[in-house]
Amino acid sequence: MTNSAAGHVTVPRVFWRLMAALTFNRLGLFVAPFLTYYLARGLHLGAGPIAAVMTAFGAGWAAGPPLAGHLADRLGRRTVIVSSQLAAAGAYYVLGQARGLAGLAVGAFAVGLLYDSWRAPATAIVFDACTGAAQQQRAMTLLFWALNAGSVGSSLGAGVMAVTAGWRWLFIGNALASTGFAVAARLVLPASRPPRAGRARPALADPVLAWFTLVTLVCLTVYSQVWYGLPLRFAGAGIGPVAYGLLAAANPLLVAVLQAVPPVQRRIEAADPVRGCTAGILLIAAGVSLTGLGRGLAWFLALSTVWTAGEVLFFGLGQALAAKISPPGRAGGYLGSWGGALGLSMLTASAAGSWLIRVGGLHLLWEASAGAGLVAAAGCLALAWSPRVRGQRMAACAVPAPQPGAGHRSRAPGGGQDRRPGLHAKAGRGGART
Repeated sequence: MTNSAAGHVTVPRVFWRLMAALTFNRLGLFVAPFLTYYLARGLHLGAGPIAAVMTAFGAGWAAGPPLAGHLADRLGRRTVIVSSQLAAAGAYYVLGQARGLAGLAVGAFAVGLLYDSWRAPATAIVFDACTGAAQQQRAMTLLFWALNAGSVGSSLGAGVMAVTAGWRWLFIGNALASTGFAVAARLVLPASRPPRAGRARPALADPVLAWFTLVTLVCLTVYSQVWYGLPLRFAGAGIGPVAYGLLAAANPLLVAVLQAVPPVQRRIEAADPVRGCTAGILLIAAGVSLTGLGRGLAWFLALSTVWTAGEVLFFGLGQALAAKISPPGRAGGYLGSWGGALGLSMLTASAAGSWLIRVGGLHLLWEASAGAGLVAAAGCLALAWSPRVRGQRMAACAVPAPQPGAGHRSRAPGGGQDRRPGLHAKAGRGGART
């Protein structure tokens, strides 16, 4: 409900239940952010074997979200969350025991397939529980904040744990966190009954979603150098596990701080999604490229603020944009298909990164990242000229502003509630604007 009199937007109760469960899970997310660094420093692998393992991880990650989103719309969202997280717990433990390249690749694929499979069904639960564009954007922004707030503790804890207890405890701790999340999700999330519909066309058959997913893939190929290229740069600069944990924690900490400042949060929620995502892409490309070109812990920390600001814009607005263009009952599939670009970017980032480093060294990687960011930004901005997006924007602007105290709900023809608000729907002066 949009509380215009109070000047803020509330979110449904299910969101707070989900956020509590996710915070517990995120505090134990040790493996994925440290995987490249673990392979380089813990197992002393070279760039080639690391690229092979991270390619397997990316292949699993590319397949996981679309599969989870599709199954969530078919089998029920809570069912997919619980089963995937229990399976993820086993995958973490297996990966922690692997030492040979084949075992590492298989374990990394399984972890990639399962570790982020909760996102599309969980986000769809929250999105479908919201009743208007302002509430949806508010929920997505808060969810992104909660994930990063939890990641601060896990990043710092992982670095300390690797030094004091050993690398294997990262995998054991992550397995326990996934098990706890599965139990909590079973207890606090509502069971969903998927609609008995006919065979639906693939989400990526929607040209708007397909274009936005392609733009996202290019952007995230640059962003994923945070997982592949930058850890190699840090390891080469002599950054130890504790210092690397500090660097890894700086990103989610800054995200949490930025989004905890009310004026910043309101401006993000009120931003034009297409323009905001475009600005986010440019900041990510500039930040990653400049971070890689520098040297020293202070430089790395300072420049990480640039691509972190871009992350706040792109992920905060992009996820909501992908959900808003989905048909009724298809949010899980749309979010999963769009989210698969993040996993696929691990493939493109490791493959392109390995080749660019082999051809021209790390400097060529950073230059190519800057160029790819410019291409992605141009593609994202072109989305604003799509006839479909323009039509939805005009329809959204025609919706009358809600009266003070009234919930922000648009009505479909015939009086039914429209769960597909326009991409740029605007509320009244006291409400939020998306």
